[in-house]
Amino acid sequence: LALHYGRAAPPIRTWINRLHDRAIASGKHCRCVGGRYRDYGLDDSDIQAGLKAFEEAMELAEGQAVRRRVEKASLWAYRAALEPVWHAKNDEKIDPALAKRLRPAARHFFELCRKYDVKRSTEGSQHTIKEVRERLTRLMGL
Repeated sequence: LALHYGRAAPPIRTWINRLHDRAIASGKHCRCVGGRYRDYGLDDSDIQAGLKAFEEAMELAEGQAVRRRVEKASLWAYRAALEPVWHAKNDEKIDPALAKRLRPAARHFFELCRKYDVKRSTEGSQHTIKEVRERLTRLMGL
């Protein structure tokens, strides 16, 4: 992390350690690939910590190359922020207050996906980012 992110590495490392420690402490075990945050014992406080970590990392990033690396890595935190709606079905109703709260994160996430040519949310996912964006646009009014 230090070699890749330089001075921006510490907040990212802090968040990774937090996720690891909280998942272990929860006693929950999830399959190696996929799963929802709650399957790992994680909650909204972990997501908010991730957003804050990447905000701090962007402030610490030196040089355009490192800033781009941090920004691209922040996709992870923005995807986490969308966890409450990420798995919503096409016909599911999303609480309007929740949709309003998550719209800025969703817009930023999809903009970063476009900018960095991200096609899928995970390796091997059958769903494309385009499909997810279209579904969440319908459900959240993006």
